[in-house]
This record gives sequence, C-alpha cells and structure tokens, in this order.
Amino acid sequence: MKKTADRRVAPSAFERMPDLFTEDKPDDGVEYIRIFGNLKNQRVYRWVRSDYVDPVMNLQKYKVFISKADGAAGQIGKPIPARIIGKPMVMEPGVGCTETYITIGAVDARGEAEAIAKYVMSRFARTLLGVLKVTQNCAKPMWRYVPLQDFPISTGQNPSPKSTNSSTPSTAWTRTRSNSSKLT
Repeated sequence: MKKTADRRVAPSAFERMPDLFTEDKPDDGVEYIRIFGNLKNQRVYRWVRSDYVDPVMNLQKYKVFISKADGAAGQIGKPIPARIIGKPMVMEPGVGCTETYITIGAVDARGEAEAIAKYVMSRFARTLLGVLKVTQNCAKPMWRYVPLQDFPISTGQNPSPKSTNSSTPSTAWTRTRSNSSKLT
C-alpha cells in the first residue's frame, strides 16, 4: 500500500482491497479486528488483520459512530425540523470504522455509550452543532460548541450529564488527525 500522511481507512477500502478486508473472520491464528463501513451503499462489517492497523485510543472501548456526511444544515424547528445528524450507533470494543464515520467517546460501559448517543441526538446538542454546520459535513470542527459531558455509570437511574468546561473545543470527540491512526 502507498504510504500517505492520512492513515485512516478510506471509504473505498472495502471495494478496492477485498483481499485485506474480508467478510468472514479468517481462522489462520492471526489477530483480526472488525471495521465498520459502507460497501455499495450498504453498511457492513469487514475483518482486517490487527497488525495492518495502527492502534487508536478508543478501539478497545465502547464508542458511538455517526456518519461524517449526513443530515443537512438548517434550522431545528417546526413543522419540519432539519435533520442535523444521522442516527448514532453504539459500537462495542474491538470495532473500528472507515473515515465515512466519526467516533465519539471511549468509555468502558455500554450504558455510557448509550448515554452519549442519546445526548448527541438531543435538541440541545443538535442546536449547538447546527451553529457551525453549514453543509452535510459533520467533522470534528463542527462540534466545537457542543460541551463535553460526564456520563457516570448509574445504579438503575438515568444518567444525568454533567457539563465539563464547555468553553474549550471538545476533546471527547476522538476523531483527530493528531491521533496519527487509521481507525478514528
């Protein structure tokens, strides 16, 4: 493969390199990870050897995937609200994604990831996201005004988010170029 500065898995990787990204996990004694992406307009998982991929901080954690280019710019309102982002998907540890998606969070419990997904779909978060979102692109810079939240694991109660320093850009949005990794 050609070495480039951008080390993420390209959206076309499944189609262009089917020998590297297999539908079924090979049984050859090598460690593999699952990659979530699109192939011919369908959301699919593929397996890739883990030694072909640089590690990232949220690979072995629960996280939320959201399509990077989805929704629309516009007002949230009635009668027809603008679709700001697509439906978030909670992913289990050991799953990465192509650059078609952005990842949010790196948490140890599924409940925390579900709380993150619920938060990003809230009117509050979508309104703040909509301040900077003027196209379908939903990359990290668009999330600048959405405050970080702390979703503690609760004991049977709904988690209540606590804002943590909303004046700085969110560091919980884990898709950054500084990670120098393929899976973010």
